[in-house]
Amino acid sequence: MRRFDLLIGLCLLPAALAAQDRPNTVLVLNASGSRWGQIDGVAKITIAQELVTDLLQTLPADQRIGLTVYGHRTRGD
Repeated sequence: MRRFDLLIGLCLLPAALAAQDRPNTVLVLNASGSRWGQIDGVAKITIAQELVTDLLQTLPADQRIGLTVYGHRTRGD
């Protein structure tokens, strides 16, 4: 059984390597209370949201991307 698993793994290896041509991307967004501080009258969270929006427009349509957020304190924030 282990040989079979190894054989399947080796068969899938080229597909896994090809997938690395465009690695997956994960954006990490700080949503803590400090993001409500302002820079030149604009909330830091607003600046971050605009930057993420701009970044997403520059990525290829088939780019695999994830988003994780930390610092929020209540469910649904």
